[in-house]
Amino acid sequence: FWMLGKTQSGKTSIIRFLTGAEDAAIGSGFRPCTRTSRIYQFPTADAPLLNFLDTRGVDEPGYDAAEDIAAFDPTAHVLLVTVKATDFAQGTVK
Repeated sequence: FWMLGKTQSGKTSIIRFLTGAEDAAIGSGFRPCTRTSRIYQFPTADAPLLNFLDTRGVDEPGYDAAEDIAAFDPTAHVLLVTVKATDFAQGTVK
């Protein structure tokens, strides 16, 4: 499952809730918390049934998602796009 969305749209929060990954750092406010792409394996790294890919916010200044798209598109089977219900400016996500 590839989590894609803007900064602070809940990507890592969803991963932490679904997998119980205590090391999935959750931000507070508008400051980006995810600095690099990371895979969370569920239920364990030794015997994963699902992989959750957490990527940076597509609207971060200086971040070009093209590199992540080229790297992860061949292996991602499901794309989950997260948005804030009150954020109507989703042009960068499209």
